[in-house]
Amino acid sequence: MTLSNCCVKFLFVLLLSCVSFSGNFVTASCSFTINDNVYDLSPLTLTDGSSYKTTFSFLKLDFLFNVCGSVPKCYNKFTSKTESQACTTFPVPIQVGSPSSQTASENSNGITLSYTSESDFVCKRSNNLVFTCDNSTDFQVTSMSVDQCEYTVRVNSRFACPKPKPNPNACVFKGNNVTLDLSPLILPNNTSYNATFYPVNDYQYKVYFAVCGQVDLCRQYKQQKEMGIYQSCQLLTNQYPTLSVQTGIPTALNATISQNRAILNYTSNAYPCHDGFYRYNILDIQCDKSTNFAVVSTLESPRCVYRIDIKSKYACSN
Repeated sequence: MTLSNCCVKFLFVLLLSCVSFSGNFVTASCSFTINDNVYDLSPLTLTDGSSYKTTFSFLKLDFLFNVCGSVPKCYNKFTSKTESQACTTFPVPIQVGSPSSQTASENSNGITLSYTSESDFVCKRSNNLVFTCDNSTDFQVTSMSVDQCEYTVRVNSRFACPKPKPNPNACVFKGNNVTLDLSPLILPNNTSYNATFYPVNDYQYKVYFAVCGQVDLCRQYKQQKEMGIYQSCQLLTNQYPTLSVQTGIPTALNATISQNRAILNYTSNAYPCHDGFYRYNILDIQCDKSTNFAVVSTLESPRCVYRIDIKSKYACSN
């Protein structure tokens, strides 16, 4: 065996000995509220130990990174004793960002995540993930640049599009001598409740819905019509791909308030369902002091009117 072959073999074994896997690759919250705008980048966090990869310089050197998470392939006990959010890989992994250093700021059309390295190996490295709002893509690296020891990756993503911070006051309803505060039922980050419908002589389906909010999940499927926001949607899983049909929008709300009861009637502005009628999502929330929130029953009657009966302590007058 030649000396050069020995060196190569030794370097290979050395690199293998440096790899360590923690098994927990989510390192920080990826939901941010800045200037009354909400950004939720958590769908972009790689949780299986993999990483995003792009290249820099004319040599096309690899740059590995994660979003609010760590990259196991970046571990190198000789240059960093902690998990890495990003690294360069040639000739050995060098940390470019530590997950614990994560900061977030708004940019002109999205959000920027910034990280610094805990290692001072040669220089103090840092990286910026500059996300630009783009509703046409989940994740697309558009460019990569390096200025001395600062690395900048530009990414287009629909998850970088800001959403208004929920207004709790919009979920306080007044009726005749009664006020009901349903704001505790507003879910964070535009997540949703769901209810299963069982039509007679037809397939069952689910309606995903929000109380005084919007549902992002409805836009993750093929849409019957490209819609901006959803308060609720019907998912037709019997079709391929699954079809999302809007059943209500947050701003088209008619509320009826009485003692121990709130009926929230949301109207859709998508394609008419039949005979020119638009779809409705009716949330009938009745008082049950022992329950935070529970779907009791569902009914589609008449056609394209989706009624969901709910029990909740927040519908109690006293």
